[in-house]
Amino acid sequence: MKKLGMKLFVGLFCCNIILWGILPATVFAEESGSTARSESVETWMPDPNLRKAVAYYLGGINPEEITKEAMANLDMLTFDQYTLDIPEDTVVDFTGLEYAGELLTFDSTYVIAKNVPTIKVADRSLVYVMPNVLKKLETTGRVSQLDIGKRYGEGVPTSELIGLGEDIHRMNPADSLRIFSKDMADFSAIGIQSEALTDTNYAEFVTQTQLVLPDLKVEKDHTGKVLYTQDALKDFRGNSLLSSVATTMPTTVQYLDENKEYIDYPFFDYTDEGMEFENIPEEAAYVYIDFARIPTRLSNNANTRALNYDLYSLNALIPIVRFQPGADVTVKYQDEEGETLADDEILSGNIGENYTSEKKTITGYTFKEVQGNPTGPFTDQPQTVTYIYTKSPVPAADVTVKYQDTNGKTLANDEKLSGNIGENYTSEQKTITGYTFKEVQGSPTGPFTPQPQTVIYVYTKNAANTSSVTVHYQDEAGKSLADTVTLTGKVGETYSSEQKKITGYNFKEVRGNPKGQFTTEAQTVTYVYTQAASKKSTVIAKYQDEKGNKLVDEVVLTGTIGDSYKTEQKKIDGYTFKEVQGTPEGKFTETPQSVVYIYTKKNSAATDDPSSPTGNTVIHSVHTSYSNGTAAKALPNTGEETTVSRVLTLAGIVSILALGSGVVVWKRKKA
Repeated sequence: MKKLGMKLFVGLFCCNIILWGILPATVFAEESGSTARSESVETWMPDPNLRKAVAYYLGGINPEEITKEAMANLDMLTFDQYTLDIPEDTVVDFTGLEYAGELLTFDSTYVIAKNVPTIKVADRSLVYVMPNVLKKLETTGRVSQLDIGKRYGEGVPTSELIGLGEDIHRMNPADSLRIFSKDMADFSAIGIQSEALTDTNYAEFVTQTQLVLPDLKVEKDHTGKVLYTQDALKDFRGNSLLSSVATTMPTTVQYLDENKEYIDYPFFDYTDEGMEFENIPEEAAYVYIDFARIPTRLSNNANTRALNYDLYSLNALIPIVRFQPGADVTVKYQDEEGETLADDEILSGNIGENYTSEKKTITGYTFKEVQGNPTGPFTDQPQTVTYIYTKSPVPAADVTVKYQDTNGKTLANDEKLSGNIGENYTSEQKTITGYTFKEVQGSPTGPFTPQPQTVIYVYTKNAANTSSVTVHYQDEAGKSLADTVTLTGKVGETYSSEQKKITGYNFKEVRGNPKGQFTTEAQTVTYVYTQAASKKSTVIAKYQDEKGNKLVDEVVLTGTIGDSYKTEQKKIDGYTFKEVQGTPEGKFTETPQSVVYIYTKKNSAATDDPSSPTGNTVIHSVHTSYSNGTAAKALPNTGEETTVSRVLTLAGIVSILALGSGVVVWKRKKA
């Protein structure tokens, strides 16, 4: 509070001086800037427990006075709960330790470190850390002592120690390496290479919980030697710690009863495989082993510049299990007919122990079922387990079925029969028109095989018989629209009918087979048409001489497309019919048509009617009208018409003569 008051007083004093112009404002500004640039320790070392520990080992300074520059002087850091009053297993953020100098003593085993930066430790330093901190350590030399895990309490779980060897090698402890594990039995999993630890005095491996090793099995009523082998408990080199190969051996071996009470010390020997016990007491339920923290003999590498010796501190129980051999379990592998597909397997065990048989994968077969108990306990009676398999389908080569005449000519399409090897196929004889079956070449039925097969049905040609196909063209009412066509050919030969285009009609459908083979029976094909929408068309009948001069009026015939028309040849006086160009009769089409009647002029000396005194002929044109598309016929030159013509002609002659006589008389009188 006094410091705060003093600062406030100084600030106010400076402000007054500035206001009165006594002290330059720039000086105050520089001092203010320096204060603003000062960095609070909380910004780069956020954990208060870490600040407490660092401040303590920097000479007991105020944690707020820690600076990065001061961190360079830090050479010792521990988290002793009694000295610093930091509870065990407190989580501490190690951010900020990257600014520390090389630590000569560093113990972080009693807190849980997080956010661990790179931490420098000095040559010949004492280091006690957990695995996650070990991985962040750097040293320019080698540490003197390296402890991993807490010496007291619960050790490091096995999972955190596996593969830690490389980080241990980097530290290369000169005096000792100690690893405190919770439940580790196979110390070779750490990955330590003794050659990498040059001149290390010793390594100690501690397991802080009692281990239970694999059973020591003793046959019921057996007396004599029993060999115990196991691969659970190993030294850091991978050797069984309960064998003559290991460099360290238990200091205590005892028999215990069911209550884990001491019974006796056993008689046993070490072999390369394990421990050989003799005359195990009936009441013995466990073998207790204990490794003290002293080596029983030097390492094989004692005379080299590698790890001098290793020792182990742990204890374990070996359960003693008395057994009675059970009868074997025979496992068979068979097909559905009982044929053996694979060698039998014999499973052996003790009564009460469980067995497990296995289903096999057998090429070409599919598992179907198991007969017997695939798993279960061994008993005093033999047991059988049978795995049943069915043959797996294997695609076979095709069977080709051909249909040919005696000359090898194909009469019908080939057929391909497919299936699996061992399955049966059946080919079929076909009825082929115009041919008679003669024989089959190959096996018409049989099993599919890996090799292609061919079956040939051979036919002989029947005697040539002719047949016909009648083709009709009709409307929906069955009315014929075009001439019927009859197709003929030999039985077995092919025919093809045609759809016609019929004016005024649209094709609708065909009844019967438009294409096919002539058969022994006559066939009919009918093309059916529907009438198109009604349309009109014209036919013009022209009457001309040879030079194209019109002789009489044209006749225009009008009708519905598809209906019939008929033009007529006319008798023209003074002309003789020569020929007709076009179709004089037919059907109206979409396109207008023309029919031209050509005439030649009669000879000028032709004989006239004797009753005509002058020989002149009066020609009368008779126009004929037509209705409903039908030309009206011209009236014939009857006898009545001829008589009238002659009377008129005679009257005309008489009139001319009388007129002539009158003129002559008049001229004479005038004269």
